[in-house]
Amino acid sequence: MKKYFGETALLFNTLIWGGTFALIKNAFTDISPTLFVGIRFGLATLLIIPFIYPRLKLIDKQTLLAGSILGIFYFSGFAAQTIGLNLTTSTKSGFITGTFVIFIPILQLIIERRKPKWFSLISIGLVLIGLVML
Repeated sequence: MKKYFGETALLFNTLIWGGTFALIKNAFTDISPTLFVGIRFGLATLLIIPFIYPRLKLIDKQTLLAGSILGIFYFSGFAAQTIGLNLTTSTKSGFITGTFVIFIPILQLIIERRKPKWFSLISIGLVLIGLVML
């Protein structure tokens, strides 16, 4: 059992991640997508503050600025995904979100100047075929 623990944990993580699309979609009958994201990020902030508060004093301005910029991009991505989920099915939204994995080999090529391996290229092709079929 110990041999397959990592794969089993990854499978459960995938099931939970995929299931959240349907749950969040159902929540839109009671709340707007933007308010949902705002509450989600607000709660996450409140929950993490006790753990990081002592270290906040050690952060310099450059790190704070960089973290704020990344946080804005992260929030914008979540907001766009959640608003998009309100406009399509949870299945399509989950699939489209999952396809962002193809950007890793592309970014690797651009940033690290390292060619993706052959199986990454095949995977990118399969994802693109899936998107076209969707």
